[in-house]
This record gives sequence, structure tokens and C-alpha cells, in this order.
Amino acid sequence: MVLLHFKRSDHEDFLTELPSSTPVDDALQHIAQIHNKRMQIKRLVSSVEDLAKYGPQKSDAEQQAVLEEVESLTLEKDASVSETESEHADPTGQRQGVPPAERAAATLRECAVAATNVIDKKKAENRQQITMEEMKEAIDNIRGAVMIAYPMELPDYDPVRQNLENREDLSGKATSLSIIDPKESSLWWANKELLSGKLLSDYIGRNEKTKVIVKIQKRGGGAPQREPPVDQETQKAMMQVKHEREGAKRE
Repeated sequence: MVLLHFKRSDHEDFLTELPSSTPVDDALQHIAQIHNKRMQIKRLVSSVEDLAKYGPQKSDAEQQAVLEEVESLTLEKDASVSETESEHADPTGQRQGVPPAERAAATLRECAVAATNVIDKKKAENRQQITMEEMKEAIDNIRGAVMIAYPMELPDYDPVRQNLENREDLSGKATSLSIIDPKESSLWWANKELLSGKLLSDYIGRNEKTKVIVKIQKRGGGAPQREPPVDQETQKAMMQVKHEREGAKRE
């Protein structure tokens, strides 16, 4: 299996592996799926942390009312706000300020931390892969924790619920820029575009122990910033094989 080190930035990289016989189109789809799932988990973790701290999301109408109140009032605390609501008030005004019971909130936080560890970029440094299976399990664990905290379900408009039900509307948001659409993208290695219809082996050979750095660019956007075609460890191994072959020839 070829070890593919996908890099998009200093903060976004991971390892995955595929046979060298994998079609380029399938490799692109595979890498994009893992990347997009990582981004989904990042958004989910952020929302779950807010949920555990501030409770469910307010409706758009409620959020608008808060904005209007802030604009019109000069600053006395509303006596109708309970002590609990005041203590856990969301500084952004987006959430209700009524968190779940502490035990349920702690479980939400634990699941969020576990999910963050699953997608941690440090795994690439330790040569650990990220798989779709472990990411789906992390999401399922969060789903279970949310069901325990809110057995009657979160509001339909809560971002945690929308994320878990795969119906987020990211249009017009900065987070939409992190999504990779394989249909509009191309896979690159060693400053070469890997063309549709080819196999990985057409570019990197059939050595199943190779590790290569790959990137994804918007189709037609030109080559990404150049990276070494293989990491230092792999390069040393390749040079060792070369020297051994040359030694064998001389003998």
C-alpha cells in the first residue's frame, strides 16, 4: 500500500494509504472524503463545546431580538433573566444560556476531545493514518452524547443537530472554502498533475512501501507550492536500495 501524505496547509494534513493500482480519480475522491469529514468534525466539535457551555441555539428571531435589545438598552441587567441563564449567558447571544446537566455536559466535552484526537494533525507526524471508520465512530459517539443530554432532540436549527444530520448550509460562510469538491479539483504530486484515467502507479511506480506527499488544487488553478516528492526517510531507503543494486552489479 502506498502511504499518501495529504497536505493543504501547515494545519491541515493527514496520512492515508491506497494500493498503487488505484485509479487517480478514486484516489482523489478518497482523499477529498477524508478531508471533508475532518472539516465536518472540526465544525461539530466547536458547536458541541458551545452546546455544553451555553445550551441549545436560539432561533433566528430570538437572536435578532437580542441584537435589537442590545442596541436599544443602556445596560441594566434584565431582572427577568434567571441566575442560571445569567451565569451561562452566551457572549455572542446565539445560544440560550441554559446548558445541560453537568454530567451530560461533561460527556459532551469528553466526546468532543476524543473526536479532536481522532483528526489531530500530529498523527501524520507519528505516521498514523486517519480512517473514515474512526471518524464516523467519533461522530456516532457525539450523537449518542447529544441524545442523552437532549432526549427530546435539539431544535431543528441547532448547528449540532444539522451537522449530525448532514444538512448544514455552509453557503456564504468562510467554512465553505475548506470543502473540497473532487469534480472541480485535481490531484498533484511532485509538481505534476495526476491525470484522470491514469493509475497512481503510472506516476509513482509499483513500490507499495512508498510514501509520497500529495496535494489537491482547484482544477485549472496551476501547480501547488512544491514539496519534496518523498520524505527524507523514504528517500534514504530508496538510495539504500539503489546502492545495493549497484553493488550487486559490480559483483
